[in-house]
Amino acid sequence: MPLDNGKTDNVVAFERPANVRLASAGDEEALYTLLMALNEDNSFGVPLSEDRIRAVIRRGIERQHSMIGVIDGADELAGSINLTLGQFWYSDVWHLNEVWLFVKPDYRRNHFDRDLFQFAKWAREAMSKQLGYECQVVTSVSSPKDLDLKLRLWRRHGKQVGGIFVIE
Repeated sequence: MPLDNGKTDNVVAFERPANVRLASAGDEEALYTLLMALNEDNSFGVPLSEDRIRAVIRRGIERQHSMIGVIDGADELAGSINLTLGQFWYSDVWHLNEVWLFVKPDYRRNHFDRDLFQFAKWAREAMSKQLGYECQVVTSVSSPKDLDLKLRLWRRHGKQVGGIFVIE
């Protein structure tokens, strides 16, 4: 099932931020470049798989249980969010899972993070209407740098439930 059934632009009363558009096939290279910048900014040191990264990008572009919102910068993408449909292991209820939410450092003073969170709220409302029940957006901060700052940002947009730990 496509994440939006081709109807997301007309389904909700809550408007998508004007500067966040749905990614299209022409965005694949720019998204890959943006995700390499995300990796530089937040790397855990885990080896990357270009094939896997491109497959995730394509699923979002084709809206195969996924959607990608992008914000254009001067000559590049300034930021992006990827949301996928998921289910917790203990529930039949669907939710939206944030795969990434990233704004390049040069664009962070433009409040693009706020616009990407608003996009997530718009997508949640659209998905809730399609599912017939309230859909949640599950997001997390997984960064070894500036964690306190990022946690404060995330808390402005949602309720913290738990955390992420890497067992060493």
